[in-house]
Amino acid sequence: MKAAEWIDKLKSSKGFPSDYAAAKQLGLSRFTVSGYRQRIDATFDEEIALKVAAALAIAPVIVLADQAMERARSTEARSAWADIVEKLFVNERTPATVDAVVGGASQEADQPHGRNNWRKRRDSNPR
Repeated sequence: MKAAEWIDKLKSSKGFPSDYAAAKQLGLSRFTVSGYRQRIDATFDEEIALKVAAALAIAPVIVLADQAMERARSTEARSAWADIVEKLFVNERTPATVDAVVGGASQEADQPHGRNNWRKRRDSNPR
């Protein structure tokens, strides 16, 4: 989706009556939001994409991947990103988990405590 479409999604989900309210939620100026609407190829940078995801209460990777797809110049790259976005965002109401996209982790690895916590897992990010 283009940046303006994400702004519309934010406005409708939060019941905001104007772009100004959405801009305020995201910590942006009205001028910036207007720029997203006026430029056909406008996409969010990573910082704004993270703010949009937080405001919509969805996984940040969904907005980040979607915006990367929109910025992709080659057909092959756009297609690859589209596949990722489709897997991440199964439908507008049910975002997929990252595990569903990458093939799923074992149930043991998902346990928050005990022998198989994040410190012993090789595939986790300790941040």
